[in-house]
Amino acid sequence: MAKKLNEYNISIEQAKAYLITHHHLDGGNRLQGKEGILTFINKVGSIQYDPLDQVGYNSHLVLQSRIKHYKINYLNDLLYKDGELIDFWDKNMSIYSINDYSYFHRFHIEKVDNDLTNKIRRLINEKGLVCSNDFDQVDKISWWWGPTSMIRYTLERMYHSGELFIANKKGSKKYYDLTENHIYKDILFSSINHISEEEFIRWIVHRRIRAIGMLHNKTSDAFLGPQKMNKVKRLEAFEYLFSHKDIIKIFIKGIDEPFYISKHDEKTLLSILNKPFTGKKVSFIAPLDNLIWDRKIIKEIFDFSYKWEVYTPKEQRKYGYYILPVLYGSQFVARVELKYIKKSKTLQINNWWWEEKAITTKMFKTNIDKAISEFLYYLQGEHIEYNCHIV
Repeated sequence: MAKKLNEYNISIEQAKAYLITHHHLDGGNRLQGKEGILTFINKVGSIQYDPLDQVGYNSHLVLQSRIKHYKINYLNDLLYKDGELIDFWDKNMSIYSINDYSYFHRFHIEKVDNDLTNKIRRLINEKGLVCSNDFDQVDKISWWWGPTSMIRYTLERMYHSGELFIANKKGSKKYYDLTENHIYKDILFSSINHISEEEFIRWIVHRRIRAIGMLHNKTSDAFLGPQKMNKVKRLEAFEYLFSHKDIIKIFIKGIDEPFYISKHDEKTLLSILNKPFTGKKVSFIAPLDNLIWDRKIIKEIFDFSYKWEVYTPKEQRKYGYYILPVLYGSQFVARVELKYIKKSKTLQINNWWWEEKAITTKMFKTNIDKAISEFLYYLQGEHIEYNCHIV
């Protein structure tokens, strides 16, 4: 290791170990309970939400690989009972600390007043939470996701204007309340609402670096979201953060362009550089996991190519509809197709594809069995059905 000013030179193996440790996937002192969820989300900024439920929503899949003995109600409580987290726009639909809500105030769409919005407000004041089923749904309208009912469109529009708040969910059904009933005024009317665009872009860039662990200063899927960040704005943000020592430059042997990590995570990097990485944990990684937000980085560092094929026509899929990467230590070793049958509480393991460089051992088999058992626990399942051979 050589260090110069605000820079480090590291090996590809050290880069892998740093990322796995940063994401609490090393199997060391694992995070626990709701406190562990908050610790992780406050570090990475947000986790991505997706409504598909093959073996749980993406947000639960992200957390089950990091939180020891994870239970789905932990996240639901933090969102809809404890008021610690919120689901709103960040990198697409995401879950993040309610304290960050003010930063995204600038992306609220225009508020609309009409007979239906007034009816929704009155009903909330009379009965509390409302959902689309509380209204007659006849008229259709074109919306972002396609044709939908006028009431659903109006509820969504009021939500995206910041007037309504998702106060509960049952499956994919959303229950709304007035935002002012859930978020303290000092957050709603924070001075953060008025920061400049340059300050906001710097905040987003730093947030995304921590979300993945390390990032190039170039176009990345990590920067998806409602903010409009062109190359010039991104370059200015990186330069500012580096000159103010908020981020650290990392040179990885064998990769031409440097990466950047947050100054907050320098301690984690030093721990990796000062002792060998011994993590042997097996994890099933969510398809929209923070670790793999930038697939190009995963290819560069881990030599692993991954595409989520849910939106790929069936005849064009290489693997399958909902495939999870399998991580062992600091290597992506396989892909697995899982499905959970809720009626019989059965976890089906339908397909398993090994990576060419994967090496199986007796210890590896033990760790896979442990990971499958933990995954069944997270689903609150009772049975495992093997429809393929693993090792």
